[in-house]
Amino acid sequence: MLRVILVGYGELASSLMLGILESKHKLVSVFRWDKTESNNITSFVKDSLWPNNFSTLIKTYKIPEINANSINSEKFIKQALRLQPDVILVGAWGEKIKSNTIILPKIACVNCHPSLLPVHRGSNPYASVIKQGESKTGITFHLVNEKIDTGSILLQKEISILDNDTGGS
Repeated sequence: MLRVILVGYGELASSLMLGILESKHKLVSVFRWDKTESNNITSFVKDSLWPNNFSTLIKTYKIPEINANSINSEKFIKQALRLQPDVILVGAWGEKIKSNTIILPKIACVNCHPSLLPVHRGSNPYASVIKQGESKTGITFHLVNEKIDTGSILLQKEISILDNDTGGS
């Protein structure tokens, strides 16, 4: 059984969370991107009045959260070290992850990227794929390194883009 820390936000992080919970592995904590952008009081108010799917899942399954202002901060690193993760799984993140964080897990830091890498690196690959008029897209799991979306590919799954698909769908 792997000990997993999930970092991310939105539908991608929510889907990854459900997958971890359905597996035999243990989700030991989550670190939400929106928590890096606001203080605890603002986060509490947003979660109470306008909860998103990810925050609702965290609350429903009583998953402990890491509180820090950056995935590269000393505060995040200290909390993560106490949790002894085998894997840090990234599902949508808004900052470059540095080596002092990448080396934390016993096995690997893995990113789930919503395109078929190596094309459409970086943020918003959904719109990029549609704008380029491509007929296929997919998802890539790859090792995290200090560059953006360039680590060794572990797994890819291709899906067709339908005529009515948009960057949002």
